[in-house]
Amino acid sequence: MLMLIILMFLHFFVDYFASFSLLSLGLHYQGLAWLFLVYNILAFLPQPLFGFLIDKTAPKHFVSIGLAMLAIGFLFVDVSPWAGVVFLGLGNAIFHVAGGKIIINSNEKKWPLGAFVGMGAIGLACAWAFPDNTDLATVFFLLTVVALTAFQFVKMTVIERSDEAAPIKVPWLLLVAVAILVRAFLGKYVTYEISFALWVLLAGCAAGVGKIVGGFLADRFGVTVTVIISTVLGLASLFFTHNAVLSIVGILAINIAMPITLYLIIRAMPHYTATAFGIAAMTLIPGFYAGLFFASYYSIFVTIGLMLLNIAIIVLANHRLKMASDVDLWK
Repeated sequence: MLMLIILMFLHFFVDYFASFSLLSLGLHYQGLAWLFLVYNILAFLPQPLFGFLIDKTAPKHFVSIGLAMLAIGFLFVDVSPWAGVVFLGLGNAIFHVAGGKIIINSNEKKWPLGAFVGMGAIGLACAWAFPDNTDLATVFFLLTVVALTAFQFVKMTVIERSDEAAPIKVPWLLLVAVAILVRAFLGKYVTYEISFALWVLLAGCAAGVGKIVGGFLADRFGVTVTVIISTVLGLASLFFTHNAVLSIVGILAINIAMPITLYLIIRAMPHYTATAFGIAAMTLIPGFYAGLFFASYYSIFVTIGLMLLNIAIIVLANHRLKMASDVDLWK
């Protein structure tokens, strides 16, 4: 449990400082957009490769390597933004899959997956909400040092399971990846007619809390009930995108499925868990940018159709992976 808490906060700080360091450059919109494009490509697309390497070695060392690269990027970004963004992106990618591997290996439930990824989203929201607050950044830096120091002294625990290699369930791996892509697409495709000072913070925190809540709900009520709840809430919120409270509910609902899809894609690759974790992260990028591109062509009917497709894929994949699993990752 202590390792999970430390990794949750490290993920918060990683995503916060990666974005804060770029936002603090004070670049115009176009320059910042290009930097974030390169950062996102480097932070997400290489994750399956790093995940495969981590599956073959000790993940704890890679957490430290990723954080060291992030620190170098943070120091370099003022001198050379492009050099800094390379270190920031690759450092984030390494940290993400290594931290995910440790959590998967040491926990039996779905909620730790949601807690880990959710805290990253909240850290990102804080950076965008307070891009010029150096006092807050200083406090977070000191807390990062404390968390990293604690991380070095906490032992990892590993779930006992069969060492026999289970086959990769390719059809279900691809289907779950489609569900992740659709969810990422909807996250940017659905736009909200709201604008006030703290909206960025509240919307980002809602996304993070949705991921955290989703894991708890799936553990308590099961995958099918949880995705039905999230879909009903998400569908209802589509008709109130001008209302801040109901829009927050909608953002939270869209993100509830994230830890479930992580769980399912890991079940499709039970002995390549860091690789599976990386594939899930990589799949977010095309969905994210496609959602941004098509947001200006928004249609509520397209949104409803994609939400129903998403729930169908998740329920079907959960059912079939239960039946087909040769080695149950979490018994």
